[in-house]
Amino acid sequence: MCPYYSMWYEVLRRSLSNRYKRENPSYEGVSVCSEWLHLSGFKNWVLSELKGQPLYDRDGCRLEVDKDLSYTGEGSKIYSPETCILLPRTVNRFLIQAKYNDSLPVGISITSRGKRLNIPAYVCRIRNPLTGKERSTSFSSEEEAKDYWVKEKIKICKDLCDYYHLPDEVYRMMMSKVLR
Repeated sequence: MCPYYSMWYEVLRRSLSNRYKRENPSYEGVSVCSEWLHLSGFKNWVLSELKGQPLYDRDGCRLEVDKDLSYTGEGSKIYSPETCILLPRTVNRFLIQAKYNDSLPVGISITSRGKRLNIPAYVCRIRNPLTGKERSTSFSSEEEAKDYWVKEKIKICKDLCDYYHLPDEVYRMMMSKVLR
């Protein structure tokens, strides 16, 4: 199957399929620009973004369309040339912010031991996609856990940008997302 078609199909599915939106509520209200309703318009954008570079990253994975990173708010609700960039899959997945509890910052949870003993014990979980290692570290305060999470996330963002030779602009966008 044509890789451009596969990418285009995913964009259309996420923006136009009511079933997909029911199963993935975060895509409620997401749309696609009229230019990308035609494969040719979408493919032209991909080729212009690639600037002669391959469609696959150094690990052999096809790049993915991301609509959230270049947007300054909580995330874009439209797939378009102005709101999307191409990212390696590993980077795109790393930027998904895991929320364990609505009352705590992203990446932070309270340990079951802390809950049981009624002692606050905050855990920061972070996985380095380049090494595959996940680190869980406990802290006595929510602020300490959040500071550690941000510090580690920034280090890994830098490592990912170096590994995939991503431009400084992408690094700045990644930092902006981590620091939100």
